[in-house]
Amino acid sequence: MGNRTGQEVEDAVFGLLKDSSISGKITGDVMLHGIRPRESQVEDAVVKFVAGLPEQIETGIVVVNIFVPDIDAYGNGQFVPDKGRLTELEQYAAEWVEELKKKQTVSGFQFALADTIHSTEFLEKQEHFVVIRLKYKALEK
Repeated sequence: MGNRTGQEVEDAVFGLLKDSSISGKITGDVMLHGIRPRESQVEDAVVKFVAGLPEQIETGIVVVNIFVPDIDAYGNGQFVPDKGRLTELEQYAAEWVEELKKKQTVSGFQFALADTIHSTEFLEKQEHFVVIRLKYKALEK
């Protein structure tokens, strides 16, 4: 069995996310890391390969970030996180990960959460994002 490249892993998760219910629930699009326009003002889901270990059983980490623009909740020009929407997307993400785990083998991989799904601030813009860190184990290629 040959080891997969980071791009192969990223592409596999991209395909799974693109075909998931999450892609229809965000206002933007599913895309690979480095493709999201800096000026985007919508909810985009970005897939990024983080690390892989080419051992006898290949394992690694892939992250999906779902960006959510901050809101001017009080109409005073002071933007705050859209907590309601972040919470909703975290729940959708948890459901998606459960679906992946139930299938046991998806696109030649097994997936599990590497970290609790959570939201954090994106310091470069007035937005926050939901973080989904997935552990993967590659099966026969």
